[in-house]
Parts: sequence; structure tokens; C-alpha cells
Amino acid sequence: MRKRASVARYRIADADIAELLADSAVVAGGISAAAPYDLGLSFADEAEVYVGSSEVGRLVDEFFLVGSGRGNLVLHVEDSGSDWHQRTARVVDGVSAVPRLVAAVDLLDSDDTRTRSAGTRLLGTLLRLVAGGLGPRD
Repeated sequence: MRKRASVARYRIADADIAELLADSAVVAGGISAAAPYDLGLSFADEAEVYVGSSEVGRLVDEFFLVGSGRGNLVLHVEDSGSDWHQRTARVVDGVSAVPRLVAAVDLLDSDDTRTRSAGTRLLGTLLRLVAGGLGPRD
């Protein structure tokens, strides 16, 4: 899953995060998928999303995104042209989110211990479901 998308970090105004997450080109991942999947994490001043490469320029212009290695926005850019992030997205509590397995991997990639722990718990839950023959819905 390392090649699921390229990653870029940007700085976005805290007040613009909700609007970005509501954009139809954006699919919540990682910490932004944590709330819809009820993982006990809340980051109102950060976002992590997936977007197709053709949309990046528009989002940078529209939301005045500034590239920053320590930015509060992690942008996973899906550049294969298959738009898998859109095709596999699930709407959970009104939020378009990547499947739980992708969200778990995103969380595991975090530098934050609490976030990685949530990813570990989610991945463990998914593995138990598969091992038990139940299979996750997403």
C-alpha cells in the first residue's frame, strides 16, 4: 500500500478545513476518516485527504494552500488515473471516506503516537473480522 498515492503537505487555514472536506473531489483519509469511523480521534485543526492529481492545482488555488513540510494538511495525490479513491469511497455520517483498511494504513504512517495506536487498533479489528470469516463491509 506504500504506492497508494504520493504525499504532499500543505498549510491550510483552520477555518477552511470543513469546506475542503466537503469538496466533491476530496475523500477523507487518515485523521479525517477517524471521526466518521468512530476511532476516538479528533483533529479540528488538521486534515488528511485523497484527491486526484487533476484536482490539486484547483485546490491549491481555491484554498490558498501553501506547501509546508510541517503543514496541517496531508494531501494524498492519486496519480494513477484510476481514481480508486473516488470509486472505493464510503459515505459515513455524511463524510466521503476511504475504506477502513486505507484509513488504518494512513494512521499507521503518522508521526503521532496516539494516531498510530488508533491505526493499530483499527487494523487489528479488520484482521479479526477477516479471520473470523465476517469480512469488513469496506
